[in-house]
Amino acid sequence: MADKKRMRILAVIFTVAVFASACAGGAGSPPDALAAGSGGGEASVDANESRQLGGPGEQGNGESADSPDETSTLDAAESGTVSNTDTGDATASVENAAPALESFDEASNGGTSAGDSSAGSASEPAAQSSQPSSQDPLDRLVTELIAFVEDERGLDFVERPDVVVLDSGSFNDEWRQVVVRDVGDNVEEFAEFTDIYQAVGIIDDGSELDEIWTRFGDAGVVGFYDIETKDIVLRGGELNKFTETVLVHELVHALEDQVFGLDRDDEFAARIDEIDWTFSALIEGSARVIEGRYRARFSQAELDEENAARNSIPRSVSLSDFTSSFLELQFGRYNYGEDFAASLWDVGQGELDDALVNPPVTSESVVNPESFLSGADDLEEMPFPPADGEIFERGTWGQAGIAALLADVYGQSEALELSQGWGSDRFVAWRSGDIACVRLHVSADSPEALDRYADAFEDWAQLGDRQVFFPTADLIRVTSCG
Repeated sequence: MADKKRMRILAVIFTVAVFASACAGGAGSPPDALAAGSGGGEASVDANESRQLGGPGEQGNGESADSPDETSTLDAAESGTVSNTDTGDATASVENAAPALESFDEASNGGTSAGDSSAGSASEPAAQSSQPSSQDPLDRLVTELIAFVEDERGLDFVERPDVVVLDSGSFNDEWRQVVVRDVGDNVEEFAEFTDIYQAVGIIDDGSELDEIWTRFGDAGVVGFYDIETKDIVLRGGELNKFTETVLVHELVHALEDQVFGLDRDDEFAARIDEIDWTFSALIEGSARVIEGRYRARFSQAELDEENAARNSIPRSVSLSDFTSSFLELQFGRYNYGEDFAASLWDVGQGELDDALVNPPVTSESVVNPESFLSGADDLEEMPFPPADGEIFERGTWGQAGIAALLADVYGQSEALELSQGWGSDRFVAWRSGDIACVRLHVSADSPEALDRYADAFEDWAQLGDRQVFFPTADLIRVTSCG
């Protein structure tokens, strides 16, 4: 599900906070009941261009009840693949506006805190700017954290990024503007991935991607780095330990954007592999690693302060309003990306830097870092499945994307296990009257893995208008319309 043209929204790279009650899954992951996946990807794809479907989304590392001290981050800056659809323009084709869902709090399901659901509440503190001032607490904090990030990441900023802290209402307004910008830049792509996501159940019938992304912001996005404006925007009326960890995460995005360039939309546009999603997972993972190093310095009292601040973030929308597959698409980038980036760091900074220049081409390499490190990262040749109408999108769905789909049946952990042994796949999408259909060809590395895929997809097919067929002994054909 590596979205080919990442929708700008996910391009923004944002941080999301999720209440613990909503996250009952494994460490660093959303609860099985709310699992999501790659993509986190971008939703936009030109009708004539091949796209990837990045399964885990933007994917981000959401905190879970098992790991309350970890914040999750979902980057919208990913490109191509199914994830693109996740943010419409945010994840896939939305250029210049890559929000990163960086710190989904695992602490809440979404009830709105008192007085924080309305936009622009007069009682909330005014926005703070990071303009240099020796008396400005935010400016002093930015200076301190820039030094930390440069030291830990082994790179230097070319220029100081602007940081703005907004009250909850103003932050929601800013987020909505990012979504509006992405939709405006990628109208056709949003429409196409709305259809694709509805066809496979990632979003409900009648829902639009721009609406989903706006609500997702209200559910707990707490900060983002805007690739277009180069600004960092944080939600909150005061500076605290939670603000610091979110800011560290976003500063890593800003630094790597200045050094490596995170807007790769044009570079990745014509590809059918999953590089959009894998790149997004890599940059989210890198930021999470540095964020974790910063948090490791906290005393227990500071950890308590961070958790309390995270849990108090107002939310007007609950994560339970989203499908497990959508959430897995978003959180997968963070969860799988962090482990992937940590594995590269174990080898050395140069390995991580090289990967940012030449990202993996499959989500399988991110989910299983040893395959990438051993040089086994490649996309096997496979013909596209036949379509029963004019194709408007095609590409690679990927292991992370398949895990996201299966999360609607099994939950995140079991779905990921079932997706192991992925060999290759290709998908096509077409319209039949008022509905869209998606057809996927999947191969596996072994007969045992193929049987596991077949059983899992047959269970998944029970959820809607879906069929599982076996055109050859070593291939599964899955068709879903909606």
